[in-house]
Amino acid sequence: MEKEYYYLSGEMKVGPFSLEVLKRAPITPSTLIWDNTFPEWVEARTLPELACLITPPPPPVTPPPPRPAAPQTPNYNTGGRQTYNAGGYNTPHQTVIINPAQSNGIGTAGFVMALIALFLSWIPILGWILWILGLILSFAGLFKNPKGLAIAGFVISLIDLIILLVVVASMAAFLGSAGIF
Repeated sequence: MEKEYYYLSGEMKVGPFSLEVLKRAPITPSTLIWDNTFPEWVEARTLPELACLITPPPPPVTPPPPRPAAPQTPNYNTGGRQTYNAGGYNTPHQTVIINPAQSNGIGTAGFVMALIALFLSWIPILGWILWILGLILSFAGLFKNPKGLAIAGFVISLIDLIILLVVVASMAAFLGSAGIF
């Protein structure tokens, strides 16, 4: 006949279990175990049949020594740019320069005006006003960095000019055929 094991969970006796089922139970090395061959309750760590479940605790881990703080020396020759020391423990000193983001507000405004004029160029007076504003602002933005949107606005303004000439020529042809001119 196979042995039947019991264990204590708090004050409650739990079991009977076979050895295989007991090995899957939530027991610790200090859990009290009993079977009908024991005179009294014993800790699980004392039973050779449960030795495979009881592993010794790992040795304590000692934390590494703290790293000393890298010296922070101000750099006064940065021309308004932000700098900081990226070095650390046993690393060479390295200064990282962060350039502020550049923008070209005039070029961006010229691009937006030219784009709006492209879609509204069929409206005679409004399309002309937006076209000339887009052309002037984009041209002024060509002399500032970054130039990307200013160039795009200038090219779109030239496309707008072609569309405006077609609209004006169409209006002149319509008015001429109607006998107004």
